[in-house]
Amino acid sequence: LIVCNVLVGDSIDVSGVATSSEEDDVTPILVPYTTQITLKFVVNIRVTKSAVPPSTITYSDVPECLSSRKDGVYKVNFKTFNFRNASDPMVDVVMKAGTLYDGACIKRKEFKDKRAPYLHQPPKNNIRTLEIVVCHDIWKKYEKSRKDLLKSGSGVEEIYAYHATAPANVHSIVKNNLDWKRQPVHGRAHGHGCYFSEYPEFSLKYNQKCMFIFKLILMPGRYKRYNPNSQGFCEQIIMWDDTLFKPVYVLYF
Repeated sequence: LIVCNVLVGDSIDVSGVATSSEEDDVTPILVPYTTQITLKFVVNIRVTKSAVPPSTITYSDVPECLSSRKDGVYKVNFKTFNFRNASDPMVDVVMKAGTLYDGACIKRKEFKDKRAPYLHQPPKNNIRTLEIVVCHDIWKKYEKSRKDLLKSGSGVEEIYAYHATAPANVHSIVKNNLDWKRQPVHGRAHGHGCYFSEYPEFSLKYNQKCMFIFKLILMPGRYKRYNPNSQGFCEQIIMWDDTLFKPVYVLYF
């Protein structure tokens, strides 16, 4: 219940307040009065993450050009993006995504040579669209886990890994992260958990249209590795603590 004492000739701006209809788009409304009255009405006040300025939040591994943004995905068209603009801090962010996917990595060449017969990899440099993920709730949990490990004296081992999915699942993953308790589409050959791979080709065999790049903290006792090569790169990494991984990019092919 909100009670407003309004003087003669005053107006009330109630923009940004949602009524009980809970509509997403709220149009600013000016309510004029010619006499002094007491206005009483019931409203539902929506408090979102953007209520706190993102610029007040700092992360150890997130560039300022992203940490100051509101939650959501920021789409980049690889064909039209200006990679030559060195003054744009987003250039480094976008280039990193492309390098993580189709850089000339020894681990990827080794994997392709061994498993090419049953993989259907998209042509190199065939990223159609990139989405950069911003989710402060997920970032905060990840950051806390990272700091707790450092305080305990343990080293922090972080890697990038891949998780392919249907485009229809992107919104939920960006907002809530992966849910290891959810019923899997492709089964769980090695038990419960969220499945990642250090080989993008391996992930892409589950979906050819869309793939996430995640950042993982490999905390001892909180993950499993399957089929590592001589350098430690794994076909599958299984994790069940969503404070130890976060989505960074979404690639569309």
